[in-house]
Amino acid sequence: MHRNHDPATVLAALGRCAAAMAVPGQPEPLFRGLETELGAVIGHKLFTIMVLDYERGVAQRLYTSAPEAYPVQGRKPLRDLTDWGRHVIEEKQAFMGPTREVIRRTFADHETIEALGCGSIINLPVRYDDRVLGAVNILHEENYFTDADIEVGMPFAQLAATACRDWAAALSD
Repeated sequence: MHRNHDPATVLAALGRCAAAMAVPGQPEPLFRGLETELGAVIGHKLFTIMVLDYERGVAQRLYTSAPEAYPVQGRKPLRDLTDWGRHVIEEKQAFMGPTREVIRRTFADHETIEALGCGSIINLPVRYDDRVLGAVNILHEENYFTDADIEVGMPFAQLAATACRDWAAALSD
């Protein structure tokens, strides 16, 4: 995978993701589209989408490119998210962990992340109505991501807002 931040390429990729939202069987077609298109414009070794269940205090995985290591429905306690939680959930900002060391300090599952060949991460908050509903998580080799990747990735992450909102509502039923 490689980066392609050319504006025409990014716009076309966003268009394909938006079109995926109209395909029956949501949210799977959208999530697959996000994985594919973010892979093309940014690149990744691992791609996941989490929804935040504030009532239960967990982040739950909705989608994964590596179901053996990170199965759908997997959960992480929000209290264990430390700096990540403050940055992404409270401050509503993207998080970049550029090195294995940062990943080790930030994520309890760092050994699984490293076993998949990943040494850097960006977490893009999915926001709706001034609330973080979840995060699109993109991982790659160490020192891979740049601030430009976050800038390009944020509009893609926002496309997941309705799906995360619907999923969060279903969790609270």
